[in-house]
Amino acid sequence: FQNRIYPGVSGGGLRLDGFRHDEARDRLQTHVTQTLEPGFRFWYGEERIDVPAELIGVNDPDLSRDLIRYDVEQAVNEAYALGRNAGVTSDTFTRLSLLIRRANLRLEPQVNRAVIEQLLQEEMSERMVMAEDARLEIRMVSGTQELDVRVTPEREGRMGHVAQAVDTLLAQAEQLSFQPITIQSTVMRFESASLSIPVFLLPDAASGHAPQSPGRPSRAFMRKRFNA
Repeated sequence: FQNRIYPGVSGGGLRLDGFRHDEARDRLQTHVTQTLEPGFRFWYGEERIDVPAELIGVNDPDLSRDLIRYDVEQAVNEAYALGRNAGVTSDTFTRLSLLIRRANLRLEPQVNRAVIEQLLQEEMSERMVMAEDARLEIRMVSGTQELDVRVTPEREGRMGHVAQAVDTLLAQAEQLSFQPITIQSTVMRFESASLSIPVFLLPDAASGHAPQSPGRPSRAFMRKRFNA
């Protein structure tokens, strides 16, 4: 095994034993490229979100950025060094140990987390629903003493946990093994035990003025509390 990686050595889950340094580097780089090529898939409910592994510059391809990259050269250097240059006794013990139990060298990922989170937020912006409180509108019917009452019920919101999903992606990147990731969501709603509903006293449709209460001016905005 002169100038070759000793038996029992892998890198990123790929066997490198028996290969020369340059052969192992090309083999591992090809493995990394093929693994990253499909990109990363996320699910938000029933919506699929695909994030590419590389962002291509629209106007200048040289501005392209890898969202996840690996230092393949460093990994191959470590693989080649196993069983070498640590002294005769230590090197012999290492080579014998590798025959009993394989060593799988970990590839350290460099992740552009900020860009990944931004891409996910942009994709999910139209899918997120903001919670809305219940709304009560009261309008004086023109020419009568009747009130037109309209109630808009509260609406539940939905918020996706992007940071948590990216944490899962980082864990997969450390193993160089990517699977679809579900973005967990939380349903947002207003407290129902003591619900405060805004009451809007709207202007009279004919006069354009809000109706006056006897002895005091009307207010355009009042609040009432409704206990569940």
